[in-house]
Amino acid sequence: MCTSFFNLLSQDWFPKIFIDIGCNHPIKHNNSYFFEKFLGFRVVAVDALNSHRWEWENTRPNSDFVCTAVGDGAGTVDFEVAEGSGDDADMFSSVVGASNKSEHLVRNKIKVDVRTIDSILSERNINKIGIVSLDIEGYEFNALQGIDFSTTEIMLFVIENNSSGIMGGNAIRELLIAKGYVFYARIWGMDDVFIHQRMVKK
Repeated sequence: MCTSFFNLLSQDWFPKIFIDIGCNHPIKHNNSYFFEKFLGFRVVAVDALNSHRWEWENTRPNSDFVCTAVGDGAGTVDFEVAEGSGDDADMFSSVVGASNKSEHLVRNKIKVDVRTIDSILSERNINKIGIVSLDIEGYEFNALQGIDFSTTEIMLFVIENNSSGIMGGNAIRELLIAKGYVFYARIWGMDDVFIHQRMVKK
């Protein structure tokens, strides 16, 4: 499966653009670093916590860091910033009510801006994307509703889906299958991989 996956990414028709939503730290546990460094992808990195801006701008200056939460509309949203003894605690931060992963951590509630994925892409004149990684602690379904699939072409999604235990929930799968995607794989017991039907036909 891995060989087939990377063969697809190397094709000339595959857009070398990676939208990394819920990007957190630019290196540690990061989903787009490999693709930018070794495969030459252009990366748009999105995170609700502005505390990561300096790290991105200094460590990965070629990436475009956008500070915002992502949802199905524009405005502001209540957001819980997780804090703990380790450096990685804030990766469990989330929109209030979206996740219980941080319930054992200290949480500070703040207001953050929220935008649609479409608005971020439109601002950059992007309508063809190779990969979207979506890891926003239980708010993934809301974020997907902020995409107009009739005007935005995305080849591949990697989406955290652990809302219903180890096998995840079906809402995200049903939405993307209805939009023309194939449920390709389940990895690490928490992420779903979807590829567009166009890729299957290539």
